[in-house]
Amino acid sequence: MTVFNLTEIEKKAFRSTFQDGLWDIFLGSLLLVLSISALLSNIGTTKKLHIGVLIVLQILVVLAFTVGKKRITIPRMGFVKFGPKRKQRMTKSRIILLISVLLGVVVFLIASALIQGNPAGRSKLLLFAPVAWVVNSIIVFSFLAYYMDFTRLYLYGVLFALPVPFDVAIQQFTELNLSPIAFAVPGIAMLGVGTVLLLRFLHEYPKPGQEVLDG
Repeated sequence: MTVFNLTEIEKKAFRSTFQDGLWDIFLGSLLLVLSISALLSNIGTTKKLHIGVLIVLQILVVLAFTVGKKRITIPRMGFVKFGPKRKQRMTKSRIILLISVLLGVVVFLIASALIQGNPAGRSKLLLFAPVAWVVNSIIVFSFLAYYMDFTRLYLYGVLFALPVPFDVAIQQFTELNLSPIAFAVPGIAMLGVGTVLLLRFLHEYPKPGQEVLDG
């Protein structure tokens, strides 16, 4: 007699939703948005334009992720309705991710503005910003990895944590501003992982109609 563990089956089904690589591409794109934000800050754009571009790019990234799930993942894997506990974990994950993005952007913009407007307090701010960024990234991504059963997020938490302290250290020792590159490198790495996973997913899970035609 076969005994089914429904909790374990649901967990495996939920984990399978990360096989499409879209989460990896989404998170990598968020880092690239921060890279563009750093570039705009370096070239001296106005605050209104800076914030406006940042908001628009973030909205586009979220929309692309949502459309990708609806147009790519669901037609190939179907729509799975999870239980109340899993829904609660998913809701907590979305809230945590939203708070993380907002805090990260706010800290980055405030630190940049204060450093430019208060040269005397530059050293203290340069110490506070990387510590706040690292703590936020590690804690938030660890919670996300736990609630979502998405183990790659532990690694991505580290990749999100690295750009700010790396950039600050480079500026301290070389006086070079490499903020755009610091955010872009881990972002591109995530995009690479996501692209590989997406291509593999498209190969392994063709659309039902497409599979019939190929057959």
